[in-house]
Amino acid sequence: MISEPHFGYTPDEYEDLERRMHVIEQQSQHVSHDERHAKHRPRYEGVAGFQEETEKQKRIDELCEKRRLAFEKYFSQEDAARQSFEGIPQEALEYLIPKRLLEIMPDPGKVQLIVSEQTAAALEFFITKQDHFTGRDTAAVKEFVQELRDAMYTEQPHSAPNHPLPPDVPLFDLHMMKHTDEIRPNDLVCFMFRVERNPTPRIAFVDKYQDHEGIRNRGVSSESYQRMEALLTALKFDYITGNTSEEGYSHFFRKHERLLLHEAPASLEKELEPQNKSVFSHFSYKRLTPPKENTASSPE
Repeated sequence: MISEPHFGYTPDEYEDLERRMHVIEQQSQHVSHDERHAKHRPRYEGVAGFQEETEKQKRIDELCEKRRLAFEKYFSQEDAARQSFEGIPQEALEYLIPKRLLEIMPDPGKVQLIVSEQTAAALEFFITKQDHFTGRDTAAVKEFVQELRDAMYTEQPHSAPNHPLPPDVPLFDLHMMKHTDEIRPNDLVCFMFRVERNPTPRIAFVDKYQDHEGIRNRGVSSESYQRMEALLTALKFDYITGNTSEEGYSHFFRKHERLLLHEAPASLEKELEPQNKSVFSHFSYKRLTPPKENTASSPE
């Protein structure tokens, strides 16, 4: 362990950040044999198939290492962002692309991160796979998406467009496309993530996480949250908060070590509490950074 503060981090904070990144890399490497070869990845036959799989894994490892180094390089700078999402470069944000997703996709080099909003107080991005589909009616998709966009600025933002639903294009994809022109009609939208800074700067709130049904239960969302927690830790947020759906909250709490809001000490609960508390049924929180020293009486 380092004995002196490292680029604005205390020794405990820096050790915790390194530990989080190490855990992410270790967990992404320990996918079961059945998941890797029987369920989620194609079985290759013969020497050529084995070589193809080996080359793909090598490419994935190189991409992940490049992104990890870019992430570490940026946050090792003394002027790196702190409790603000503004100014984090694209190459550092690409660390948020899960390694598990790259293993699932046939061409990991076409998986990209698209930032749709990046301010001091909010970060919203999409993970997509370029040109995943062929044969989609791109004109029909664009017309439908434009109507969805136009409706966003009316008194009925969720009204149905007049154009018919383009064939073989899920509504999920179409609603994701309305946020940015960088998502093209033939792209697969894997998931979107939106995180905001609370009025209390040390608290980050996950406003949205939405994923494509085809990547669920495959380790992608868990790794996505782990990488987001690493980012928030690097930004020196103390807590991550958010709401979870009724059907998935027990698994989510166990997997991500969350606590329900009412389990927090009274003074901390008030600080973490969302403004529109009544709409959240399973609002949770997690401490990201080690408690400060000499805080025996602190509720944190």
